[in-house]
Amino acid sequence: MSTSPTTPPVVPSGPPFRLRIERRREEGVARRGIFSRVLRYFRKLSSAERSLLNALPLGGTVRCTDPAGAGGEVLEGRLRAELLRWVCTDPEVCSRTDIRGIEVVNGTIAGVLDLSFCDVSFPILFRDCHFPDGIDLTSAKLCRLEIQGGSSGPIRASFVEVAYDLAIDGNFSVKGSTSFADANIHGSFGCRGGRFVNPQGVALDCSRIEVDGDVEFSDRFRALGTVHLAGAKLGSSLYCGGGRFLGRRRKSRPEAAADVQSTRALDAEGIEVRGDIYLDRVTGSLSSSRPFHGFGEVRLVGANVGDTIDCRDAVLRSRGRKALAMDRAKTGGTVFLADLRARGEVRLVGAVIGGNLECRGARILNGGIAVPEGSPGRRHGTDPRGDFALNADRVRVSGTVHLTHGFESHGQVRLVSAAITGSLVLTGATLRAGDDVALRADGATVGGNVYLNTNR
Repeated sequence: MSTSPTTPPVVPSGPPFRLRIERRREEGVARRGIFSRVLRYFRKLSSAERSLLNALPLGGTVRCTDPAGAGGEVLEGRLRAELLRWVCTDPEVCSRTDIRGIEVVNGTIAGVLDLSFCDVSFPILFRDCHFPDGIDLTSAKLCRLEIQGGSSGPIRASFVEVAYDLAIDGNFSVKGSTSFADANIHGSFGCRGGRFVNPQGVALDCSRIEVDGDVEFSDRFRALGTVHLAGAKLGSSLYCGGGRFLGRRRKSRPEAAADVQSTRALDAEGIEVRGDIYLDRVTGSLSSSRPFHGFGEVRLVGANVGDTIDCRDAVLRSRGRKALAMDRAKTGGTVFLADLRARGEVRLVGAVIGGNLECRGARILNGGIAVPEGSPGRRHGTDPRGDFALNADRVRVSGTVHLTHGFESHGQVRLVSAAITGSLVLTGATLRAGDDVALRADGATVGGNVYLNTNR
C-alpha cells in the first residue's frame, strides 16, 4: 500500500513578511523600553495605565472598561494625570510613541491633567472621558487635541498653541470657567454640542484667540454664562447656528443689579472674521431644527467681517436695553435679520454694510408703547422705558434696506443720517411707538426709491 508524500508547510517569505516581523519586533522592544522606564517612577499601574503603555508604540485605542458581552466586568479605568503628563513629555517615551498618537475611551483622569508649558508632538483623543479636577493647557504646544463626550472641571488653556485642529464637542460638558484667551490654533476650533456652565460669570473665554480655520459653537452648543470672543481673529467663519447662549446676571447688591457686563450672552466686540458670522437656524445631525438663542446682549460692536452676518430666525432676549449691538461693524456682504425675534434694542449705529440690510419678517420689541398685562411682550420682559426698536443712525448700506414682509417694531425705528445706495422699502411693515414718532430718518440719503406703504 503506497502513501503519498506529505507536503511541507509553506513558510511565508519575502520582503513584506520580513517587514511585518521586523515591525512586531520593534514594537515589542519599544513596549519593553516604555514599561521599564515608566516603572522607575510609577508603581502599581492600573489596568487602564497598562493598556495605555501597550498602545503607545501602536497608535491604538485604550479602552478603560470592558465592552458589553465580555462579562460586564469593569476594569480599573483610572488614569493618573501625572502619568499622562509624563508620557506626553518624556523624550524617550515620546520617541517610542507612534506618530498617530493615542486614543483614550471611557477613562477617568485622577487629578488635574496638567500639560501647561508642555510640547506634545503627537495627537491626543479622549472619548467619553471624565476630568473631575479639570485640565490645564496654559502655554502648551499641542499637535492636535480632540475631546468628545464626557465631562470636566474648569479648563485653563490661555496662550495654548495647536498645530492642527482643536475639538471639544460631542456633548462634552464643563462645570466652571473655561479659558482659551490668547490661544493660537492653526486649524479649526470646534465646540459643536459642547456645554459650558458658569452661571455667575464667564462660561467660555476666547478673547483675542487666533484661529486659521472655522470656529464652531453650533448645533446643541450651550453656554450658561457669558461667551467672550472680543478681539478674536478668525481666518474663516464663525458658526453659532442652533447654539444657546444663556448669559446670566451676577448675584450682586441691589444697587448693582443693572451691571451691563454681566448680562452679555455673547461678547465679540472687535472680532475680525475673514468669512461669515452665522447666528441663525441650523438643521443637522445633532439637531433637527434649532434657531440661535441669545439670552442677554449679543455684542458685535466694531466687528470686521469679510462677507455676511446672518441672524435669520435668531431669538434674542435681553433684560438690559440692548438685544443686538453692531455699532461701527463693517461687513463685505449682507446683514440678514430676516425673521429675527428680538426683545430689546437692535443697534446698527455707524455700521458699514457692503450688501443689503434684510429685515424681512423681523419682530423687534423694545417698549415705547403701552403693553397690556398678560400679553407676550409683557410676559417676556418688554422694557417700558425703551425708546428705540431698530437704531441704525449713520448706517451706510451699499445695497437696499428691506423692512418688509410683516416687519414689526414696538419702539422707534431710526435711520437718522443714514446713507443708502439702493432703495428703502417698508412695504407691509408695522411700526409702533406709542405717542412717539415711529420712523425717524432726518438727514438720510437714499440713492434709489423709497416705499413707505406701512401698516402703522
